[in-house]
Amino acid sequence: MWDTEYAPRGINPRHFHPAAITFYVVSGTGIWQEDGKAPLTLKAGDSLFVPAGTTHAHWNPSYSESLRFLEFIAGPQEQVRPEPPPQSN
Repeated sequence: MWDTEYAPRGINPRHFHPAAITFYVVSGTGIWQEDGKAPLTLKAGDSLFVPAGTTHAHWNPSYSESLRFLEFIAGPQEQVRPEPPPQSN
């Protein structure tokens, strides 16, 4: 589990995790977007399950408030770090 905080306008660009991940928003509002899907806004108390290998991005759209969320990653330790998405040819 990771306890993550993004400053206002903070972003984590497109990446994926080889293991499944569940995000739980503790405070603030964030936007998550999986490839091929519309952006999803999550607020404190909301959660989102992202299957293993799903390329996604998430960011804090606020100009003034931080975004804090927990990341629950289910998988072997060597599969929890994010990786860049596959490159298109």
